[in-house]
Amino acid sequence: RKLGIPDRIFYDSFNCLAEKMETCKKFRGYWGYTSVTWPALHTGLQIFRIGRLSYELRIAEDDIFANNQVLIAKGTKFIYLHIADNDKLSNCEESIKEARAFLAKYYP
Repeated sequence: RKLGIPDRIFYDSFNCLAEKMETCKKFRGYWGYTSVTWPALHTGLQIFRIGRLSYELRIAEDDIFANNQVLIAKGTKFIYLHIADNDKLSNCEESIKEARAFLAKYYP
């Protein structure tokens, strides 16, 4: 609340944890997480579900390369884009539009 994050985005983001547990159950046969980083990302407010997509806020720990060129320099803020396992790939444009405004305010 102190950060002013809209309730819908906050609760949608934490609901992703349940989705990850369902995915684990579906593919591995037990309730849990396939990666222990998911709960930490959510509780640390480093990933947000905005509409159809989730946006993970990162800072490059090292240079990130593509085709032997630095794509993202060490120390640069960037965003990992996540697509939920349990939904169709649709309405992404709406999510990106809303995320631009959200990220400009909370992750400039």
